[in-house]
Amino acid sequence: MPGYIAVDKHRFNLEGLQLLVYNSSSENVQEKAMTRLRDIYWKNEPHDLEYLTQCMLIYTDKVLRDNEFFEAARRINPSLIVLDNLPYWRTLSVLAYRLGVPFAYLGTAYIPAMDRIPISFGALPTMIKEYTDHMDFWQRLTSTVLNSPVLFFHIFSHADAVQRYAPEMAFINQFELELKAEVTLVEQDHILDYPQPTLPNVIRIGGTAVCKAKELKEPYKSFVESSDQDIVVVSFGSYVLNIPEQISTKMMNAFLRLKLKVVWRVNVTSANPQQVMTSLWIPQNDLLGHAKVKVFVSHCGKNGQYEALYHAVPMLCLPLFGDQPYNAVRSSSRGYGLTSDVRAMSEDDLVTMINELYYNASYSNNIQKASQIFKDIYGLPKERAAFWLDHVIKYGGSHMRYAGQDLQGYQFYCLDVLAAIALIILCALFVLYFVLKIFVKLLKSVFKAASHKSKTQ
Repeated sequence: MPGYIAVDKHRFNLEGLQLLVYNSSSENVQEKAMTRLRDIYWKNEPHDLEYLTQCMLIYTDKVLRDNEFFEAARRINPSLIVLDNLPYWRTLSVLAYRLGVPFAYLGTAYIPAMDRIPISFGALPTMIKEYTDHMDFWQRLTSTVLNSPVLFFHIFSHADAVQRYAPEMAFINQFELELKAEVTLVEQDHILDYPQPTLPNVIRIGGTAVCKAKELKEPYKSFVESSDQDIVVVSFGSYVLNIPEQISTKMMNAFLRLKLKVVWRVNVTSANPQQVMTSLWIPQNDLLGHAKVKVFVSHCGKNGQYEALYHAVPMLCLPLFGDQPYNAVRSSSRGYGLTSDVRAMSEDDLVTMINELYYNASYSNNIQKASQIFKDIYGLPKERAAFWLDHVIKYGGSHMRYAGQDLQGYQFYCLDVLAAIALIILCALFVLYFVLKIFVKLLKSVFKAASHKSKTQ
């Protein structure tokens, strides 16, 4: 992923992997962007999407101008390049184009219209609003207005990206280049997310972070299994370890009132380590897969949501920024959990909602059924992703392409056809106008002649 600088070798199995590090920037762009979004949230300020866009465009520009990285990639002579599907980073398809190597997309932040999937914005909620797929008129209007610009404007990239970063290559518009992907693997599905139409070369696979739970190691194993109490797992992800004191105190006080034990990923010292374990890192997937874990309190990042779905753990969704409000609504609308605002909720609210999820079996039943459906359809998503990447390396992706993905933009939206129809209608109206004009002129001549004849008689 662009912006990732260091790899913790104790967390990742790097066997068989060769890492190429971007030399284009000393800063972690993902950390920079996420930190700003986090800080804005705690200050109750609106999201600064313009800053995010500029940050991503500047970083993408640096990566694509990084000749040292380009030459390192050329020496590898790859068979396929897999790019993050975040709209800002789809521009990295220019790298594959320069190398003459086929590419694929894999990621979460997916906009169907960018792959020419015929879809109604009235049934596709925008990810920056907390809508479901069943919208009223004003929500459909808002969704259409917010979604439509991606059809015609290069919001996430430069239209002349090939000319900028690969001037030696034949020019192709960036929209058309991105459509050349052999396959697009989308970390979404219709069990957690909303059903949407798709194409053969756009494949929904669910969350690739999902995996079977391993046995817990110390100190988590002893904490979870040392008593008969069930467990609540709490995490706001790796970018939100430091929580404002008034909020962390409120949460700690609420957790201490529960008849449940809590494992909380946070940079806070526990007021009662026997009841609430705090840690800067937790084995989240392995905890969620443990039989004693009954509730997951989360910011609703995609990975955590899919882990909770896979292991059938009801969720208390406390979204912060980005796609998290959208993720929270899609989860609670299906009965997999509840949603609230961690800034506004009281200590009593937090206790009440966790108890509701724990004692009301409907949430557990809903997500257990969803988990079984998900496993039946998707199995382990990372295996599904590997299958399709192997498939296009072996066969290419031309047999899955939709003809609309090979058309120019004006052809796909039938602008030439509409122009032709408009021209025909204008010509017909023009001809009709002159025919009527001649007809009226003849009528006037006939009436004038008849009038003259009557006067002379």
